[in-house]
Amino acid sequence: MKRILLFMIFFIFSIFLLNACSINYTYEHSEHVTVEKNESEYDFAPGLVAPPLAAGNASMEYLTFEEALERSATDVVVVQYVGSRPFGNRLTEFEFIVLERIVGNAADRIFVYAERVNTSVFGGGGSIRYMAGDMTFSHGAEYLLPLRRINSPYAKTHADGYTFIRSIVIDLSNPENSTMYGEPLQRHSDGLSFGRGDSRQQIISHVADVIMSGDGIWFETIRSDVIEDIINGSPYVLVVEINDTLRLSGEQSTTDWMTTDIFYISVVEVLKGNRSVESFGESFAMIFFADTVRHGERHIVAATPIREGSTWFEFTARNSLFRMDQRDEILAIIEQGAPSEVSQLTLHFYGRPDAPVVIPVEIGRPLCPVTVADVTRRVYGEGPHDRNDGWAFWGWFTDAQLDSSGRVRDGHRRPTVGTMGFDIDAVMTGAQLNPHAVNGNVDLYAIWIRWGDVDDNGRLDFDDMDSLSRTVSNLMPRPAINLAAADVNRDGNVDLNDLDMVSRYVSRLVPRAILGQRPVAPAFVPLSVGEVRFEASHESGAPGDYVLVRVSVEDNTSLGFYMTLFDVEFDVGNMEFVDYRGGNYSAKGMEAPLVAHMEDDGAVRILWMREMHEEMTAYTDTGLYLELQFRIRDTASSGTTEVNLIAPPVGGVAGFGGIINIPFSFVSGSVTVIN
Repeated sequence: MKRILLFMIFFIFSIFLLNACSINYTYEHSEHVTVEKNESEYDFAPGLVAPPLAAGNASMEYLTFEEALERSATDVVVVQYVGSRPFGNRLTEFEFIVLERIVGNAADRIFVYAERVNTSVFGGGGSIRYMAGDMTFSHGAEYLLPLRRINSPYAKTHADGYTFIRSIVIDLSNPENSTMYGEPLQRHSDGLSFGRGDSRQQIISHVADVIMSGDGIWFETIRSDVIEDIINGSPYVLVVEINDTLRLSGEQSTTDWMTTDIFYISVVEVLKGNRSVESFGESFAMIFFADTVRHGERHIVAATPIREGSTWFEFTARNSLFRMDQRDEILAIIEQGAPSEVSQLTLHFYGRPDAPVVIPVEIGRPLCPVTVADVTRRVYGEGPHDRNDGWAFWGWFTDAQLDSSGRVRDGHRRPTVGTMGFDIDAVMTGAQLNPHAVNGNVDLYAIWIRWGDVDDNGRLDFDDMDSLSRTVSNLMPRPAINLAAADVNRDGNVDLNDLDMVSRYVSRLVPRAILGQRPVAPAFVPLSVGEVRFEASHESGAPGDYVLVRVSVEDNTSLGFYMTLFDVEFDVGNMEFVDYRGGNYSAKGMEAPLVAHMEDDGAVRILWMREMHEEMTAYTDTGLYLELQFRIRDTASSGTTEVNLIAPPVGGVAGFGGIINIPFSFVSGSVTVIN
């Protein structure tokens, strides 16, 4: 009963408690785009820099849905809309929470950018005009978004930034509402009708299969700031002299995407690369961050052409510009060469019959997104460890991690409970991988754990609930728990919502939680039922005296309530909290209150709930609820100090069975110090 009480206390408590170089428009890979400016047309091929957009008009070649995905998409995600906001003068930044990664390695929260520009699409038997960036989303709905990762080292946009592809938005709940070019998507797809006859899985599988056959990105920006990773990961390291200006940032019609200067350059020395100095000629241009270089200066740059055969070069990383006095250091890195210890990862699906997957590794660059997508499907969406059958993917672990724990279950090694594994979606550095390499290979093992089994003993029970409750409530001692298993609602956080679900599951409450699925939003009680009103009494005393502040239920709702959680705030300079006593709580059918004294905050947090049994009913009475004992400090000043009853962000008055936020109010009390 004591454990059940502990569970119910925490269970109810848990209910509350992202530029195109001086480029003004980011065009998709391999597109042929015409931009209008002052009634003149600039026709340019894929990968070249677009002229400034003054009039905000653009035109592009018509592509079908499948063609657009093949040419441009790097990621596919299932998302929910968070919000949108202006970004610069002509961009809109859309924010989404990622629910599922179909292709790619998107973060849990991503930012997608669209330029508000009148766009004309020609070909396909006609023409289309639409306003790019003019899209609407509904809160709570799930969307499938094929996206292109922003791959410019100059971008001002968020690190987890993407762009839409031809304004494609797929509404998974109502596929017929899906759009492309601002029109119904079904007009532009050769593979699906995007009607009610297409299931969610059919749509996701079709999109993933199309993208897996695509071209990807010409060159992956190096995300590392380590000089060795930048030098070793760059195809060219050049000593350049800055020549005439091609275009400065101040000459751009908009600098929303990035602020860059473009200069013609002379290549003085090739430190790394497969071209001679003479082959560069005099027509090469380099994109720099604005105001970082001047005419006549010499610098060392780690660079790549913006597309194969292009005479335009850009940085390979944000920190690709080096001083001339770093030449000897850079030459030493080049002479040493890229670390040879690691050339591949071998991924083992521990405890499963799947054959290992080998992924080539280039230090400082993301792993192949196509292979990563395949592996992600295996660990999250197939076989006995599907997200919906009770298993969470814990992570990837090395032999050393598995051996050092000394833990074995069912004949397989297990990591230490609180250990987190490798994130193979991240950029791999030599420092990460070299210590684990054997003959150029790193073995990593996929480990799963049951949802909610935070101590990884193979059982989900009250011990897990107790450990999770101590963790989310910050009670000491805090046990080591497995965070992958603890995030049972898969929102990326371990909090009271997870505790709620684990508690319901362990105690077999109806409706019983399904771990690994997001919970249904709680219901809210209407104001028409009235409100619960609490009042604190007004007391007085001299320094050194003990006083009892009475908290009473003065009004109740027609539904009553099962639990309250509120804070009592007081002046710690004049008073100190001593103790509490319940107002005959047993006779009222209440459990003993749970009181937490937060001395640093000058508050007492009170959790009180009904006794738990099958026939439990709501508390509908009024009268004395609780008494709080304070001692007036010897140094207390004369006057009246308030005793305020407030609801913390996670608190309030609750019903039961997922009903929270019963209307309530507090009337504060006081203690008058009489000297």
